[in-house]
Amino acid sequence: MRMFSASMPLLLAISACTNLSNDTQETPASKHAGWFYGECLVINIANLPKGTPVTLVDAEGTENKFLSTIIAPTKNPDKCPPLHKERSGGNTIDGNHFYLISKPEETQFDTTFTYGIAVVLEKNSRSLPISETLDLDNDGTMDSFSVCAASEGINFDIWKAAPYKSEHLWNGYYYLGYDIESDCPEH
Repeated sequence: MRMFSASMPLLLAISACTNLSNDTQETPASKHAGWFYGECLVINIANLPKGTPVTLVDAEGTENKFLSTIIAPTKNPDKCPPLHKERSGGNTIDGNHFYLISKPEETQFDTTFTYGIAVVLEKNSRSLPISETLDLDNDGTMDSFSVCAASEGINFDIWKAAPYKSEHLWNGYYYLGYDIESDCPEH
């Protein structure tokens, strides 16, 4: 089981909207959580335009976070493994949409950002610090993230505080199409 505090990387795109305000009273940002694998973002938002900012948090537990952008929608399983024939049935449910995203250069970090949680700021003209972007419930504190293996896939979760011990804010699931050993704790 891998658990991450918000100070640790993990990609998460949140499907529940929350409002964010600042001192200049700009239009609040809507935050959405999702997950990524490779250069493929899976999120429950249609029609994200090219260049939409995405904050990625690395599931491998390093301190790396990366600011990414939407490149284009995709239906190509060669570019987006969750769309492969043996996996697509479990990943194309619940209104999920698939996008290609920009990735960091491998030499830039000590990780390849293979998978994790992503957060998208939809229709937002200003950029936010990563700490504010990863505060999905807008309580002034970055939320916590966890990733664990389930029986046939990977669970991505966002928590208000300590994983598995606090309020659960969001869940994403990557269906792999084959059995794996589960390491998710019961909660």
